Amino acid sequence: MGRRSQDRISNLPDHLLQSILSLIPLKSAVRTSILSRRWRHLWQHSLVSSATLDFGGDFASSQSPKDFAATVAWYLRLHGDQKLDRLRFLFAPFDLFLPDIDTWIAAAARKEVKELELDLSQGILSCVDGHYIDGRQPYLLPESLFRCEALTHLSLSRCDFDDDVRFGSFGHLSSLNLSHVNVTDEMLESLLADCPLLESLSLRNCQRLDAIRILGPPRLRLRELTLVDCFNAYEVEISAPKLQSFRYFGRLFDLDEFDNISKLVDAQILLTTDEYDEYGFIEFISHFSKVQVLTLCSTTLTHLANEKFEGGDLQILFPNLQELQLVMESMTEEHLSSIYDFLEFCPSPFLEKLFVQLPRDVQESVDIRHLTTARQGPPDVPFNHLKVIKINNFQGSNNEMKLVKFFLDRAIALESLVLVAPPMPQRFGERNVVDSITQVKPKERMSLKIIQGQISMLPKASQEARILLVEFLEDDNSLSPTHKQFYSRYNYLSGTVCHLMEDALFNEEIEVHN
Repeated sequence: MGRRSQDRISNLPDHLLQSILSLIPLKSAVRTSILSRRWRHLWQHSLVSSATLDFGGDFASSQSPKDFAATVAWYLRLHGDQKLDRLRFLFAPFDLFLPDIDTWIAAAARKEVKELELDLSQGILSCVDGHYIDGRQPYLLPESLFRCEALTHLSLSRCDFDDDVRFGSFGHLSSLNLSHVNVTDEMLESLLADCPLLESLSLRNCQRLDAIRILGPPRLRLRELTLVDCFNAYEVEISAPKLQSFRYFGRLFDLDEFDNISKLVDAQILLTTDEYDEYGFIEFISHFSKVQVLTLCSTTLTHLANEKFEGGDLQILFPNLQELQLVMESMTEEHLSSIYDFLEFCPSPFLEKLFVQLPRDVQESVDIRHLTTARQGPPDVPFNHLKVIKINNFQGSNNEMKLVKFFLDRAIALESLVLVAPPMPQRFGERNVVDSITQVKPKERMSLKIIQGQISMLPKASQEARILLVEFLEDDNSLSPTHKQFYSRYNYLSGTVCHLMEDALFNEEIEVHN
């Protein structure tokens, strides 16, 4: 008793302290240098011995762009000639630091980096077409990038290739993510031919694509394909015998060829609101009828409802579907009807899991943008294998309760119904993106106790069903859909501003969308 506490950690040998620092993020390791003279240079060993350098948002958040560029240069010098497995940069604004970025990529080539991510996407985006409105030209990728012959994973955002680019040096590439990049039809064809080991391809807002043709050679290993907001591509042709996952966000397109996809397991189809009638939705969605996991948005469901309304030839069986996720932008009578229509005309006899993502601000009014009329009542659809239902942002509105009653009436094997209340911006200081856009003040939502009482009076086809209502922060996320990330029409209202900006424009708070 009475003895002053001792700093036992600082008394550990250097090699043990360095091992500890190597297990924490670089930024946190650097902060230990202020603890005492004993700690001042210990973190540098962690840097030099690290095979990963991540100059991402957390690293950049407390620095100006000038300081960020200087710090990156210093760290790369300290790292010396050590090889790198992974190198990541998240940087804005980049137009004043082009020579610095060239130097970083040249260093990546010297270090024989295997995974490189260059994200220059931070900035202000138009909510109309997703284009940047800050006046900056994309970064023209230097020749040194193509000396990174050990690359297995490459992610580029807001970058441009030279028009006569060739991808022959990327023979080991297995994953490629291009966002706001000037890739053309010819570049895509060359890419598929030169990268036979490619397994994952993501094209996001690549507006120079007129037609997306994934018609690689027979040896093509492509397993994952993501297409987002490539609005100028009106035709899509896909022939990929090993494709397992397909994710799409954009307009309904003319699917000229979509065959040789017998291994497709999951699909995410999120459509925008235009061009309902130019292409047949039934023929389009039938290409995905053999998947086991499917995510659809409310606009996609509306395409089906419109075709039904116009007398289309419906009834598509989904014989393998085990998990369905519905991403709803509202819960009007029309939206509720569109859910009923899909479940009736696209039966899934072996469905086991259902996830419904509701908006935070529920609108009960009629949505006049849609041409369909609300149906008279729910369909007589059985759910003999449905075991789990989870509805996020549940507030107990009239149409939400109708949906719950519908499933409780028919899910004879139901084991769990989980209803998660939306986060409360006023309580937790969180901004609601939809509210900030539409300037709609969130309604006071019903208490969970009242909702619990109402649901407890509903009849259940399965007496074993457990109904759980939880607040947003109480949800442990142990029950989650396969597709945890999805796009919506609110994704491109702004980018991320990750640095301390000296310009007054960038000192304003800007919503972060990941």
